[in-house]
Amino acid sequence: MKDKEVQKENNSINPNSEKNTNLFFIIASVILSLFAVFLLYSILDKTGIINSNDDKNTKPQNVQQL
Repeated sequence: MKDKEVQKENNSINPNSEKNTNLFFIIASVILSLFAVFLLYSILDKTGIINSNDDKNTKPQNVQQL
């Protein structure tokens, strides 16, 4: 009799913990994906492939040293 009660308790606990585990992995994968996109954007911006700053208002600078 007690074995059946323990099995029922284990069965009721397993789906909830499985849902929590799945939810954790979903949230963790979304956070890691956003972080990866941020890093990719940062790398592309630093290499000059994506130019995020506006160069229209910059004045030409003389690089020759006097």
